[in-house]
Amino acid sequence: MGWSEHHKIGLVYYAPQGCDRGCTLFCNSFGGNYAYLIDIDGRICHQWHSPEGIGYGFLLPNGHLLLRTHAPQESPDPGGAAALLELDWDSNVVWEHRSPLMHLDFERLSNGNTLVLQWAVLPRDVASQVQGGYVSEDHPGQMVGDLITEVTPAGEVAWEWRSWEHLKYEEDIICPMENRREWTHQNALNITGGKT
Repeated sequence: MGWSEHHKIGLVYYAPQGCDRGCTLFCNSFGGNYAYLIDIDGRICHQWHSPEGIGYGFLLPNGHLLLRTHAPQESPDPGGAAALLELDWDSNVVWEHRSPLMHLDFERLSNGNTLVLQWAVLPRDVASQVQGGYVSEDHPGQMVGDLITEVTPAGEVAWEWRSWEHLKYEEDIICPMENRREWTHQNALNITGGKT
């Protein structure tokens, strides 16, 4: 899958013998306010709309779309988001979670709670012990690490996992070619064997 600003968008190749029948959810993570459910022939079967943008999403068993909106313009994080939204079939917001430090991935759990990957500013005593990396001229004076938050349907925090509580300063050293802005940078959440 690719994208182009100069070429027609649509189905460009179809080999029926190598395809599974069914639909595919397509979200444009680099702009756009729509998510599309397309069939095997590339036809749009359904679309969702969010004025906040749709950067990434997946279908829930109830047919709703759980999505990450686009990051605010001033966000320094290219994987950042302004909110997680759950849209019903008619694009009505039925659940939302907002956090200025949310980034990249999320996962709806079988109990209805949602895991959210976020940045967290490290305590100064922790950041001062982290080894490696370089300090750039525009360094913000703080370091971030990954935080996984489990959010209930009511918006309450049920559980948190802090990356810095599971790392060792002498072993988990930042590469010398990397900036000291972040100690860790998680990209995805996956549930394996019932554990995150």
